[in-house]
Amino acid sequence: MRQDFIVDPGIGQGPGGQLVATGTFTAPATPGSYSFLLANGVANVLTAVNPPPQHSPTESASVDVTGGVMSFIVCLPGDVNGDFVVTTDDVGHFVSALLDPMGEFASCAADVNGDGNVDGKDIQHFVDALLA
Repeated sequence: MRQDFIVDPGIGQGPGGQLVATGTFTAPATPGSYSFLLANGVANVLTAVNPPPQHSPTESASVDVTGGVMSFIVCLPGDVNGDFVVTTDDVGHFVSALLDPMGEFASCAADVNGDGNVDGKDIQHFVDALLA
């Protein structure tokens, strides 16, 4: 039994509370924009904070996840214009991303080699994606 944790007594206090959520899921492999709706939330609140290893009692809390949405994009490397295909239409956007790596076209799709940067190391990977 793990007992090396620290309860943060400040989480969720104050007006409106605070949503603290964890979890994982496998993202779709197909490039595109995705949204997951949050529903059926379950929560408990601490009624007292006791030092470990003592139990900190909880009680059920009401949860309102109305309008809760998590959105994300699965990029197709090289699809810098976002039309879900890599074509010559992406070339100008890719060059713009190279010239201004923090600008409008700097995205996960412009980081074709996936190293977290839009730079000259992406050029060969972009050409390969374009010719594929």
